[in-house]
Amino acid sequence: MKSPVIFLFFVFVWLPSSALANRKDLGKLFFQPAIHYSGKDQPEKAGTGFFVNGPGGKLFGITCARIIDTSKTALKVDWQIPSSRKSVAAFPATLGPPGKAGVDLPAFDYRSDFLIFPYTGEKEPDCLALNLNKRPLNAKLDTAWFPYRDERAKNGWRKIKVKIVAIEEGAIGVFLGENVDLEGRTGSPLISTRGGKVIGLLVGNDQLPNGKTVTLFAPVTDLAFQLNTETETVSLDAIPDETESAVSAPVMEFAGSAPSSKMTGRLKGSKWEGKTPYGFDVTVSFSDSTVEWDGKIDWSSEYKQTDGKNQVIGSWKGMRTVVTFTFDEDFKSCEVVVAANPNPVTLSRAD
Repeated sequence: MKSPVIFLFFVFVWLPSSALANRKDLGKLFFQPAIHYSGKDQPEKAGTGFFVNGPGGKLFGITCARIIDTSKTALKVDWQIPSSRKSVAAFPATLGPPGKAGVDLPAFDYRSDFLIFPYTGEKEPDCLALNLNKRPLNAKLDTAWFPYRDERAKNGWRKIKVKIVAIEEGAIGVFLGENVDLEGRTGSPLISTRGGKVIGLLVGNDQLPNGKTVTLFAPVTDLAFQLNTETETVSLDAIPDETESAVSAPVMEFAGSAPSSKMTGRLKGSKWEGKTPYGFDVTVSFSDSTVEWDGKIDWSSEYKQTDGKNQVIGSWKGMRTVVTFTFDEDFKSCEVVVAANPNPVTLSRAD
């Protein structure tokens, strides 16, 4: 006769993921963020939001930081039911400092791409609140699925199978089982089949060198930590204008107090190539007064050097970005690191 204790344990461990994938009568999973900006009569809709369970049994709204236009002053974000546009929550503040959109180069790092909104309503909304994953992930062992927001489906979403192809500290890459439109779905969760917890937030698509499309998610490591450690809130209208600060900052400046004419001469006209951890090609070119990164980043200033390290301060996608180039003694290779990204990219001289 089987032990009832063992049987109950089995049900407890395996029920969450199957229940989340199949039982759609538990409440609404997705909500439409509607952002109210100062000086605007109507809110702007962007991305996708959902609720998670937090400390003390409290609810928190979660989405990606990139849905906020930092060139404007955000006053509050409403969580609306997509089918009816009825608001179930209004968020004027975030829990802890608001995140930032993250960087794509030289390696993807979206760990900061999140917003946490404390729910302060008197009545709990009709929602399917999820839980955040806290355990380490392994690309060879972990599997996941993607709840695709679809207003035509029952309760507004349907399940899509995914294949995890890479798990880095700054990003999770997957192949979706279907070719679907991800517009307006930024911030949607990636859910582990091991326990049914959220392991990532949808950022978008990118193309691999072989032509395949990889879908990228922001890991929830930093998000889960902030959710469980922060107690103070930050008003939305206090979010800094990242675009304005980046433009007013020096467009390019190498670290060090004195320019090195020798380094300047060696850098001008040089070209460097390499690959990111995901296999994307990277090309960096130095002209007389410009550093060009695949034609996407353009810094203009004077070259400076200190102890073989060159630090570049520039802007990209409205963010102030710090990039450090460290060259070898033979000036044939260099290591490139974006600030706060632990995944360096090694480039080789290509000219």
